[in-house]
Amino acid sequence: MDDRTGGPHGPHRGRHRDPRRRAVRDRRLRRQRRADRAARDVHPTPRARRRRPPGAECSSRPCLTRQPGPNLYENSTRVSRLPTAGDTVHVVVTGGTGLIGARLTQQLRDRGDEVTIVSRTPGGPDTLVWDPLTPGSLELPTDTDAVIHLAGAPIHGCRWTDEYKQQILESREEGTRTVVEAIRDHGDVDHLVSASAVGYYGDRGDAPITETTDPADDFLATVCRRWEDQARRLADDDALAHDPAIARTGVVLSSEDGALTEMLNPFGPIKPFHWGLGGRLGDGQQWFPWIHIDDEVAALIDLLDERRSGAYNLTAPEPVRNERLTDALGDELGRPTPFPIPRFAMQLLYGEAAQLLFASQRVLPRRLTDDGFGFEHRTVEEAIADLLPR
Repeated sequence: MDDRTGGPHGPHRGRHRDPRRRAVRDRRLRRQRRADRAARDVHPTPRARRRRPPGAECSSRPCLTRQPGPNLYENSTRVSRLPTAGDTVHVVVTGGTGLIGARLTQQLRDRGDEVTIVSRTPGGPDTLVWDPLTPGSLELPTDTDAVIHLAGAPIHGCRWTDEYKQQILESREEGTRTVVEAIRDHGDVDHLVSASAVGYYGDRGDAPITETTDPADDFLATVCRRWEDQARRLADDDALAHDPAIARTGVVLSSEDGALTEMLNPFGPIKPFHWGLGGRLGDGQQWFPWIHIDDEVAALIDLLDERRSGAYNLTAPEPVRNERLTDALGDELGRPTPFPIPRFAMQLLYGEAAQLLFASQRVLPRRLTDDGFGFEHRTVEEAIADLLPR
């Protein structure tokens, strides 16, 4: 018998062939795993005892997030419901070498968590190699508690050929499918935080955008919708103890790389802002859904620690028009910004990808705000001052 049929000598040996019987069995197993997790604080498993240092008390009550030292969490009063005091959580991060992933990985390790990075290229002993487009290429460590899935082909800073647009879509849709299958195969992962983007909403002019806003129907919105649909499969079949959280991220501002670098250097080595030749994009009236890298990482950790579920907008609470962003950049650099950059110039440089610069998205982080999340950088002026040395 062909192994793929799940015969007695195949890889699915012993499983029910009837999908209805199999679904019932899987639901029973998941309920039992949840009950086991709930009992760990009272009767710790060997795995939990290994994570809990000697003398640490078991507690089923929320506890304050561990303090990592002199960084943005030092005075944090954010609450973590899992882990309990003294536990070390094992988090698997895809895209852990990227702009957001690298900072997130460092923050998790600083507070005492174990982190495994998933990458396409070999790294150290804490790195798993995978091919996002190949099902079965990812096998999670046995003690994995949660997965933060950030991997995907870059969208900013490159031209969108038909071939590259297909890569943008496949890297997200198929990559998330591979992560979902790995979580199902593992069988004991507590939570998934999966990336998405505010491109889900498209160009909305001046209309405020919250998590309940319907998706658009352009290319990026289609990518985001199909990307999210893959992660939501885990909620549909009850494969996790907590439904997945979807992080719809805005434009992340960082001094290291990313959108801010592109805005300052839109023509590569030519740096118009530094020479006093910078200016707004087009008429500058389009809304810009930004977020500081520190708040982005803090929000992802909040989604992880609090076991949030559903879609969350990861943007600053005060979106700004491009004109105000341009003025903030000029003021911080001590340079005038008199020359607007016309749309056709960006279209010549980036092609269809130029729409990212001119789409108007007044995105509000309604759910984060309602949950009491504390932003470190609420205004774009504060963020730019923090990121750009004078």
